[in-house]
Amino acid sequence: MRGTILDILSERGKTTVVLNEGASRVCTLSFQCVELTEPGDTAVITAAGGKITIKKNHNSGWNFAANCAAAAGLCTVTQYADATPTATPVVDDGSDPTGMLCGR
Repeated sequence: MRGTILDILSERGKTTVVLNEGASRVCTLSFQCVELTEPGDTAVITAAGGKITIKKNHNSGWNFAANCAAAAGLCTVTQYADATPTATPVVDDGSDPTGMLCGR
């Protein structure tokens, strides 16, 4: 797997694996496998009616870069809020004063 770059799309009943760089063997849980050896090689695993199949094709039309280009907000670095309590004055809930109260 070293040096290998894969794009993976997991949907209900279908998983798509696209090779960008390197090589990979993609297998189902029942050990049906395909070899991805060229950039653009794609493994599509589907589950329907209790049957799982895997097929290999080239240039499936989906990749992570195109997905990000279509919805850039999904692929940007996000700054999450600091979890430090900010209540003033500090509310004494009887717990550790450095702790944080979470709930609904």
